[in-house]
Amino acid sequence: MSGVKHLSMRIPWRDRPWDQFLCDDPKGNSSCTLLAAIGKGRDDEFEAEHAGAPVGSLDHDRLPCLSERATFMSPVGYTVVKEHPYSYNQALRGSLLPTSLSVPGYAFEAIPFRWLNRASLNDEIGHARVPAFEQLAEDHTDRVLNSRANWVMDGGNQQAVIESFFEPVAPRDSLVFVYLKHSPLQEQRTDRLLVGAAHVTALTRPPMWNQGGKPPFDSSMWETIVQHSLRPGMTEGILLPYQELVSLLDGGTDIDRALAWAPEGRDVEFSYVTEHLSDDAAIESLASLRSAAEGMRELGIDVPESATTWLTEQTERLWQLRGPVPGLPGVLALIGVQQPYVAARAVLTEAGEATDPWDLLHGVFTDPARAPRALRAHVGPIQARVWNRIPAERQAVLRLLSGFDIGPDQVRMLLEGDTEVELSTEELLDNPYYAATCTYGQPLHVPFTAVDRAVFPPAHVTWRPPVPDEAGLDDPLDRRRVEALLTEVLERQCDQGDTLLPVGEALEHIRLMAATGLPALNHDLLTGLDLHHDGVVDCPDWSPLTAVRLADGTPAYKLARLEETADVVREWVAAQQARPPLGGIDDARAVLDAVLDRDSDRDGAGDAVHAAELEERARAEKAAGLAALHDAPLSVLVGPAGTGKTTLLRALVDYPGVAAGDVLLLAPTGKAKVQLETKVGRPAKTLASHLSATGRYDAESGRYLVWGEARARRGYGLVVIDEASMLTEEMLAAALDSFTGVKRLILVGDPCQLPPIGAGRPFVDLVDRLRPDDFPTAVRVAAGYVELQVPRRQLPDGSHGTRHDLELAAWFGGGTRGAGDEAIWDELAANPGLPTLQYIPWGGRTAVQALTDALGQVLGLGDKEDPVRAFALTYGGSVNGDYLNWQRGAGIHAEAWQILSPTRSRAFGTVELNRHIKRVYRAGDTEWAKKYRRANIPFPIGPEEIVRGDKVMQTTNKRMKAWPRENAMDYVANGEIGVALAWPTPAAKRKKHTLKLGVEFSSQPGHEYSYQPSDKDDAPLELAWAVTVHKSQGSEFGTTFLVLPARANLPRELLYTALTRQKDRVVILHEGTLADLRAFAHPSNSETARRLTDLFEAPQPFALDVRGQTRRFDRRRMHVSADGTPMASKNEVIIAGLLDRLAPGRWLYEEPLTGADGRVVRPDFTVAAEDGRTVFWEHAGILDLPDYARKWELKKEWYARNGIEPWDKGGGPAGTLMWTDDLDGADARAWLALASQVLDTEPADSGSATATGTGPARRAKKTATRRRRP
Repeated sequence: MSGVKHLSMRIPWRDRPWDQFLCDDPKGNSSCTLLAAIGKGRDDEFEAEHAGAPVGSLDHDRLPCLSERATFMSPVGYTVVKEHPYSYNQALRGSLLPTSLSVPGYAFEAIPFRWLNRASLNDEIGHARVPAFEQLAEDHTDRVLNSRANWVMDGGNQQAVIESFFEPVAPRDSLVFVYLKHSPLQEQRTDRLLVGAAHVTALTRPPMWNQGGKPPFDSSMWETIVQHSLRPGMTEGILLPYQELVSLLDGGTDIDRALAWAPEGRDVEFSYVTEHLSDDAAIESLASLRSAAEGMRELGIDVPESATTWLTEQTERLWQLRGPVPGLPGVLALIGVQQPYVAARAVLTEAGEATDPWDLLHGVFTDPARAPRALRAHVGPIQARVWNRIPAERQAVLRLLSGFDIGPDQVRMLLEGDTEVELSTEELLDNPYYAATCTYGQPLHVPFTAVDRAVFPPAHVTWRPPVPDEAGLDDPLDRRRVEALLTEVLERQCDQGDTLLPVGEALEHIRLMAATGLPALNHDLLTGLDLHHDGVVDCPDWSPLTAVRLADGTPAYKLARLEETADVVREWVAAQQARPPLGGIDDARAVLDAVLDRDSDRDGAGDAVHAAELEERARAEKAAGLAALHDAPLSVLVGPAGTGKTTLLRALVDYPGVAAGDVLLLAPTGKAKVQLETKVGRPAKTLASHLSATGRYDAESGRYLVWGEARARRGYGLVVIDEASMLTEEMLAAALDSFTGVKRLILVGDPCQLPPIGAGRPFVDLVDRLRPDDFPTAVRVAAGYVELQVPRRQLPDGSHGTRHDLELAAWFGGGTRGAGDEAIWDELAANPGLPTLQYIPWGGRTAVQALTDALGQVLGLGDKEDPVRAFALTYGGSVNGDYLNWQRGAGIHAEAWQILSPTRSRAFGTVELNRHIKRVYRAGDTEWAKKYRRANIPFPIGPEEIVRGDKVMQTTNKRMKAWPRENAMDYVANGEIGVALAWPTPAAKRKKHTLKLGVEFSSQPGHEYSYQPSDKDDAPLELAWAVTVHKSQGSEFGTTFLVLPARANLPRELLYTALTRQKDRVVILHEGTLADLRAFAHPSNSETARRLTDLFEAPQPFALDVRGQTRRFDRRRMHVSADGTPMASKNEVIIAGLLDRLAPGRWLYEEPLTGADGRVVRPDFTVAAEDGRTVFWEHAGILDLPDYARKWELKKEWYARNGIEPWDKGGGPAGTLMWTDDLDGADARAWLALASQVLDTEPADSGSATATGTGPARRAKKTATRRRRP
């Protein structure tokens, strides 16, 4: 109970263990360049030339990563020369001189940036925590500089702040925790990643800057040298060998268990480079490091036993050091103590180990005059009077909250019951875990661990937690604790997309969390605690949990709030479906033809007969779809890119009477909203902006809320929600909850794209619910369901023909229709340069080399005399005489082409690809922006040094003023892509530092937004010649370049999304082979199928071995045979069942077959007949589609050339070919009869030939409703 603080320390990612050598592949390490100091200062070519070299052999001043603590594990120190950032200020010129900083081995440069920032020092930390701070000295510096600085400027104040920050940091007692902000392991999460921990062994305060003459005020350096105890042997610390995980990640191994994430709710502690950590934060960080170390061992990566022994020792030490009241400052602040942190430390020091801090405080409140001297300055008669007039119940709550490691705002929130779920002081005293379970989703959420550490400390501590005896929390197996722990597990799984969790999985997650003193849970214990299925369902009190049944009847847990939001969706969907049809459109074809003929440019050259055939099919399905959308109160409109979903919407919206009662167009993101209103020609809104007005979206927390009739609603004649695959269940529920009624609701999207970020996959579930089992014709339109299948995008030359790009995409979207679709792989192998699809292997080149060559070839840069200028002209640059300019009008060309990558980091990630383009094509403007010239352009922005002429992406949704004002949208959406603009401005006319960078976005041509140059890490813009596939969702580009490494853990939905972003052509730059690419299409590579949801149907979880690891999937989202083999379609599963009866153990699925021409095909089934023949069974699918039927005939010809003849011709010398199709639907009886004839055998039993299913799931309903604050 000494008030000791620990430190966090940010480091950059390295491909080595942060030792005394440069990275082995500096250009492959782009993660570090996202830190501004490295991004702006790294000389890529210099570091590449000296890759792996000892740092001591190089010029330290050319290595910006040193001062970012990149070599904190080096036994050898370094010396760098620092320049004061204000040394060029006119008032300080010549008085602040370059100053050397020497850092010993095994040490950090530590700067507490948040404390040295004036605003945060004043508003968050408080000047009271820096007693020697003098405001008058800061006022003086402002007068000298003739401006108000953002930072503490006076040298005396700087040293006072630094001294106060490091004063509670005690060598040997304090620990330092090392973390990453960016790394290859953090692609899917923005949380900080813990790397290791050690003792702080020594602190060296910074000196003053070298000064010349008589400066107007002193200036101190900021870098405190912090030495640590961690060494390679890890006897006094731990360092996780994260570099060894990268190859496992690339190979598809699940590495989550081996990652040590920073504790929840500790964003401040793990930001600002160096910050304080409390004992609680340190304890939780140690637990995270231990869990990751165990996870690494499970993966075969060695972590020394000495490291985990050290973790155990430090955890036990810190538990005692923690004491009973880490939240005391928040309580003292509530009763008016002016310096609550200083006062709390005084209380702990005075109490020591022997006295309960609350016993001491009770005496002070009873008689302030007799308070120990150290406390009198903080707690006087006023504070005592305030405390003594607080009702006893609230006093008990405050004592309880003092045991939680929470801040003053969280104390106030809990005391006042300002929680998402209503919470009284009586309820909180009865169940302290409500502090966690009633605040999920709030910015001030109290983590489960904060409560649990206060209530159940380990047995070895000598202090007693301030939990009231009346709470009765004596047994570690208390139901309230286990219930809260289950809730925490379910909330974490929400982030992974699950809305429910089987009981067994929940228990396994709890085992891995290893809560203090909690025995291993099992089903019997849960039953004894009334936390089994029926116990949860029948619980009369409010609970954050409910229980549901899986498809096989086994129990699962679910968050009550998710069940409530699911019920909103279910009830709304059921009510909308129950409404009578609205009537079709008798002349739908004529209406559609009028729209298409008005907008069409379909008269291109090409195969006229084939084009006319496709056009007729496309119009027929759209006409049927138009009538169905008009008729149904609830519809889904699905289909891949290029099939005309937006065209169909525009035809519907423009049809007379549809717009009556108002039209509301919604999209989940700002970029999708801009796209929607541009294409449909009517105003659109983001879902967040629509819901914010009625409180159904909380911008501070990003939470979507259901309020029912408690908040305003309104009705519409037509509501369209575009990009619906991006909706979580809560987003959809909040949207539906905002309507009193809707005449027509249409959800539009592509269910094959990436699932939403968050819980559920409601669009996929709704599509499954509305899609009929069979369609009578090839047109997939039914009541409430419209699926467009026929792509009508032209070829790049304007003609019509086969869109090979979309045929390839279909493999990753589950859109293949039978054996004939395999032809795309053969065509691509034979001709990798198809009109809409180009496949280019890296061929021993690096990613940037392959990309550079492809850009030169496709964009026509290779034969240009000035490739730099030629490159600029491809996306908006313009030539005026001898000058290349970037002016308004450039933005419309920003999406003419686009580079896509699955990741931000690594040599093939967007960060390095963008840096490469800057190095090769944009060096001139970048250098110009950094310097002062006769004519200037704005300074660079952010760590990527964004300047005029750069292609950029907006990173946040923001309202901004656009110019010109006429028809300006005054809004920029996250994900919008544009071009940075600037005219050279004479220095004599305007000072360089006043120049702002303009950006014209492709979606808002003719309008320009202004951005202030800044060197902050988190800039509002990022480079966008290359963007991640995730960020491209909802966008369309002319030509795309998809950069794919050979080994990467890529879900099939990501590949599908990437292969449907182009309008003209996609160029795949692949490190691997076509076989490697095809492997990504395997059903087990589905992210959507891994999610468990029960929106309309109970899930069927099953385990599948994927690359040596067991992974859980929902059988409803994956076609799986009886033996657990994933298959491409449900009809193939039926056939597998037939073969189990006809040829058990004698068939293989998709076994490769190599022909005489070297072509490799994968017959659906290869069967060894009893008479020795090999029978190849292909399911030919939808043979009534002419283009597909042609492909099937070509495949049959290939079989014949390789000695495999049809069964009705007696077969061939190399085998017999048989096939089935879908012309009569899934006619399993006919297939069985045919197979019996071909294989000359009878089925083993007479059971049903159709696939078996399960009965409807029983869903539990809670009797107690969730209580929201009004």
